[in-house]
Amino acid sequence: KRLYNDFSRKLGRRPECISFRRSGNQRTDAEMVLRRYVLAHDCPDAIFCRSDEILMGAYKALRELGKAIPGDVALLGIDGIKDLEYLDSPVSTVVQPIEAMCMRAWQLLKDHMARPRRPIRHEVLEGKLLWRD
Repeated sequence: KRLYNDFSRKLGRRPECISFRRSGNQRTDAEMVLRRYVLAHDCPDAIFCRSDEILMGAYKALRELGKAIPGDVALLGIDGIKDLEYLDSPVSTVVQPIEAMCMRAWQLLKDHMARPRRPIRHEVLEGKLLWRD
């Protein structure tokens, strides 16, 4: 979040964060919150969603409000779910290396179970940006 805030300020833009508490379905919650936000504050130029599920809700709200994607607002999500391929306007996403993440998590768990006193390790696996228009 700090990187986003610093970058926004460097561009002379005011950082905005639209957050919500999940009450059930991420898509529905994101749709409701974003619709209210746009009606009250106007539409941001771009929205970075912390998951593709949230992106799907944001997409629906924006389209129902008559916003063109990516013309009026660009969307970017994280996960790489297949549903994004079926949208009538292309959206980009960061594809997570799910299989590698699961394999590495399993290896770390087995290692921790074998050596419980060993310090907890943190690892980062890189995703791949999938650009769509």
